[in-house]
Amino acid sequence: MKNIDSKIKKIEKDEKNLARLISKDFEDARLPSQVKKVSGVMLLSNRLYSRLPISETMQNQLQQALSSMRIKTSELHASQKVLDEFENLRELLIVYFSLDKYIE
Repeated sequence: MKNIDSKIKKIEKDEKNLARLISKDFEDARLPSQVKKVSGVMLLSNRLYSRLPISETMQNQLQQALSSMRIKTSELHASQKVLDEFENLRELLIVYFSLDKYIE
């Protein structure tokens, strides 16, 4: 009798451990271990002033070109259409300055 009771208790203990491990695996699979907290809200005006991932000299050339065209980012109206056009202009200027190296 004692043998049977001890085996039953061992099996119940193993079942509890297995259920705990399964639930832990389920939780781990459902939630990523490292969650990046990124705010989804950003002001459009912040995108006008954000630095681009280009070299410092290219950044200076871009700033000089914008100032020679009398474009002041502080005076631009931060709407989606203006921001899209401004980003298109910056992209074109970067392409032109990049191609300028090969023309000389």
